[in-house]
Amino acid sequence: MVKIALGEPNKIDGFITIDNYGNPDILFDLENGIPMPDNSCEYIQANQLVEHIRNIEKLFREMYRVCKNGAIIHIETPHRESEESWIDITHVNHWSKQTPEWLCGDNYLARKNGWKFELVNKSIAGWNMIFEMRVVKPQR
Repeated sequence: MVKIALGEPNKIDGFITIDNYGNPDILFDLENGIPMPDNSCEYIQANQLVEHIRNIEKLFREMYRVCKNGAIIHIETPHRESEESWIDITHVNHWSKQTPEWLCGDNYLARKNGWKFELVNKSIAGWNMIFEMRVVKPQR
């Protein structure tokens, strides 16, 4: 099983870590995509990352591209109602508690990019929103 941890500056057993600083397995700026082949990943972890990405649409397009059908994307991010979302000056976007449902819906970005995600679960833990989405790709 290929599992990647995006925005993780340190190596983690069982994961391929990718970040633009520190000592990850792959040193790479995620603003430029994800340096993995199409349909190669079964699990993506993005903890405390999405709020730092300027081109979030591109990141989700890339996550969909590298994931196999049925892959899980696990995301942890501050929700916009929390002070933590606004304190860090490196946060370039803020996530509503309803954003996971929107990402998994039939919206203009899903139609434009050809992606489909299903919400598996979502929880709020203090200032943090944690959710998982399943990647749905057409069967061939």
